Amino acid sequence: MSRDWYRDCAECGSKCCKFFGVPVEYQHALRNDGVPLSLYRSCLEPNPERYFELHEHVNVSNGRFTVGDCVPTTVKDTPLGRYVIVQSKCRKLGKDGRCRIYAERPEMCRNFVARTAHKYLVPKGCVFDPGCLGKDYGV
Repeated sequence: MSRDWYRDCAECGSKCCKFFGVPVEYQHALRNDGVPLSLYRSCLEPNPERYFELHEHVNVSNGRFTVGDCVPTTVKDTPLGRYVIVQSKCRKLGKDGRCRIYAERPEMCRNFVARTAHKYLVPKGCVFDPGCLGKDYGV
């Protein structure tokens, strides 16, 4: 696949840029105390703060993030376990479905490739959905 394919990845409507998941055990903290950013710190994203700062109605402070009351959430069973799906769009997603900061996008976005897709919530319709996931996360 050419590198341009990733830039033009809009076949599914850029769903992966319109949501993120939170383990269900942190559902109570999502709007109140905050979800620890350390949950997302890994080889896929060494700086999760930047990733969450880019999402609409997400506040990052003191190593945690909270989500505004206006943001829809849904609890879903996923291949990674039970997650709260937070329907918060990245503020850098253009109206045409393309990333406006593609060259400088967060590592979590950059690392969403075929060999690591199994570590992500892959939306139905994405080319990285191996077919067995078949879940539509409501985005």
